[in-house]
Amino acid sequence: MNRLLLGFLLVVGLPAHPAAAWNATGHRLVAQLAWDEMSGPARAQAVSLAKTVRHPQIQKAAARDQDGDGREVFLEASLWLDQIRASGFGLFDRWHYANLPIIAPADRNAITPPPQHADNAMWAIATARRALSTPPAPRPTGQSTAPGQQADGARAMALLTLLHVVGDLHQPMHAVSRFDRQHPKGDRGGNSVVLGPPWGNLHRLWDGMAGAYGARSTDSEIREWADNLRKRHPVARMGARNKLDPTVWATESHQLAVDAAYPGLTSGQVPDDAYLERARDISRQRLVLAGYRLAALLEATLVE
Repeated sequence: MNRLLLGFLLVVGLPAHPAAAWNATGHRLVAQLAWDEMSGPARAQAVSLAKTVRHPQIQKAAARDQDGDGREVFLEASLWLDQIRASGFGLFDRWHYANLPIIAPADRNAITPPPQHADNAMWAIATARRALSTPPAPRPTGQSTAPGQQADGARAMALLTLLHVVGDLHQPMHAVSRFDRQHPKGDRGGNSVVLGPPWGNLHRLWDGMAGAYGARSTDSEIREWADNLRKRHPVARMGARNKLDPTVWATESHQLAVDAAYPGLTSGQVPDDAYLERARDISRQRLVLAGYRLAALLEATLVE
């Protein structure tokens, strides 16, 4: 039994908890941006798969789906990996990030970063894409639990993985760990870099998009913000949207962390207004690019 299917069978019934990562708003925005770019057939296939997941929040979204097109199910499904993580289920923890190292110049001869875990975010995306592109096996006549059902479970798990991890990998602090004398084992994507309130640490600041949007949001706000982001960064001007290699996405995020996330900070202090505005602008661009790329990836994977 493959790991995607095993995970699906183990966690579909876990209770829901608040989501983290970009934050719930960030992941919903990525999903809304993708939804707006997807074709009808791709939307229908994605919603059909997502509805097979017997998770309370997804089922509630199906019940309240005001438009009847499954959009609310699609957006809610983008939070699933964080929800099961908050439930204490850690099997997929490493799927959310790739700790590409930064080593302080003065420490390069003294610190050797550990090798990357094989099951990182790039691996999760590549594995999920392969699983999603595999059609379910036909169910033998008269057999109630069939290989086809198992394949549907793996494909549903793959879809929910892509809906979430594509967004994660576009967050700069999900593609980095800085190694120095203070953090010889790495700073865990900025989680160990303490900042003044309300941020707490560097990773949390970027997960929250430096306050560009609230952590909690209404459906109408998500629609409005996504529309504004599309107008500000129209798909026709985002040539990089067609780069569908997750290693490229990780490299982009890592470079942004090097160039924009770490410079200009003082440990324990609140970043200045210029830093926060720059972080908000980068976050908006990465959300848009993640949404456009997620749409392109799902179109290429779901629609024959």
